[in-house]
Amino acid sequence: KSIPEGGPEGKLADFGSEGDGRPKVGRWSVYLDTFEGACLPILKGALEHDGPLVLMIDEIGKMELLSKEFGAIMSRLIREPPSNVFVVCTVALRGSGLVEEAKKMPGVNLVEVTHGNRNQVLDTKLVPALRAWLDQGKR
Repeated sequence: KSIPEGGPEGKLADFGSEGDGRPKVGRWSVYLDTFEGACLPILKGALEHDGPLVLMIDEIGKMELLSKEFGAIMSRLIREPPSNVFVVCTVALRGSGLVEEAKKMPGVNLVEVTHGNRNQVLDTKLVPALRAWLDQGKR
C-alpha cells in the first residue's frame, strides 16, 4: 500500500487476473502509476535536496523495476549518490539487472538480513555506517 505525504492511499499491487492490462509479477498485478506517483517525486527530490538526507528504500526488486524511471534514478543514487544523501535500500536476494549490479557497485556495504540477525543489523551495521558518513561532514 502507498500512503504518500498529503495524498490518498493507493494500492501498489493485488492478485490480478489475466487481461486486466496491468504488468504482472507472478500472480501480482502491479499498479505502476500508483507506485510511480508515490515514489518518483521523493527520489527526484533526493537528487536535488539541500542538507543531509537519509533515504530508505524498501525494496529494489522485480516489481519495482517494472518502472524504468525508478530503475534509472535508483541506479544513479547508488552509483553516484549526492554527498549529502545517505542511501539505505533493501535489494531482492535474486534477480538480474540493477538487483545484481547494486550488490557489486563500489562503495556499497552489502549486509544479508536473516531471521537470526534482523534485530541486530540496525545497531551493528547501519548506525555505525551512518555515524561514519556524518563524521565525514555530511551534516
